[in-house]
Amino acid sequence: MEAPWWLQASVAAAVFAYLPSYWSFKELAPGGDCRRGFQCWAGWRAVASFLFGEAKLVVEAPEKLKACPQGILAVAPHGVVSFNHALYMTDCAGWFGDGVWPVDRRDLAASFVFKVPLYREFLLFLGNVDASRRVARRVLGSGRSLFVYPGGEAEQMRAAPGRHIAYWKTRKGFVRLAVEAGVPIIPSYAFGENELYAPLPLATGLRLWICRKFRVALPLGVGRWWCPLLPRKRPLVGVVGPPIPVPCVDAADTQKFDETVDEVHAKVCAAVVALFDRHKAQYAHKDATLELSLIHILTLPTKA
Repeated sequence: MEAPWWLQASVAAAVFAYLPSYWSFKELAPGGDCRRGFQCWAGWRAVASFLFGEAKLVVEAPEKLKACPQGILAVAPHGVVSFNHALYMTDCAGWFGDGVWPVDRRDLAASFVFKVPLYREFLLFLGNVDASRRVARRVLGSGRSLFVYPGGEAEQMRAAPGRHIAYWKTRKGFVRLAVEAGVPIIPSYAFGENELYAPLPLATGLRLWICRKFRVALPLGVGRWWCPLLPRKRPLVGVVGPPIPVPCVDAADTQKFDETVDEVHAKVCAAVVALFDRHKAQYAHKDATLELSLIHILTLPTKA
């Protein structure tokens, strides 16, 4: 049965009206299309309460962070869906309302998510831009700060309840950006992120091949029993460490630049482990350990 003409015309008009937004390429602009009103929407607290039960931030050195005019906020773990991002890009835990870090910041998101109609606008309004190095440099060059998940797809594919990961040991790209711009790095760890989904090991080999070949993660997880797509109701707590100073070094001086990157990278890795250790007894387990190293994604965790 053919749809009535007026319905076809309405759908065509809606698609035509949406195309300028889809083809705007705002994700490639350093300012993106951030809407502070959307980030500060009062309903985010209710959403977080439904999804996690509790969502909160713990800032170790609030005055130092507020005094930091620009920097790179590096967060772990990515998790299956990176729900912890809500702690930093919405006001569900008071990031904006409490003025945790009152700077103009843009968050890096994988390029492919901006190909998804409507979801791209959702991310753009929350302050996300394309995760390419070129865009990241332009964001920092404009005086804005950055949010990154250094562990990316490696953490996403290995997320599992009881597992604490920050696969930063072989990831130096965010440190190179910081050294080029001379901006501090702020480490943060989100307790509870990996508790939200139990991994589902289906088509493991294919998904790992796609991840290695195209750097695109295809994680499978099970959330609540009555709706597996929804995360399990677990507290989500983001602990934020003090800014780590980073010197500005000209990349043209290859030797000095690489040495500085290695030195800063070692400090950042040590800092995120220390941050985790200071809070694990309260938000995880006193004997929990943070995994930093992963050379290749060879296996997926089994279902918990």
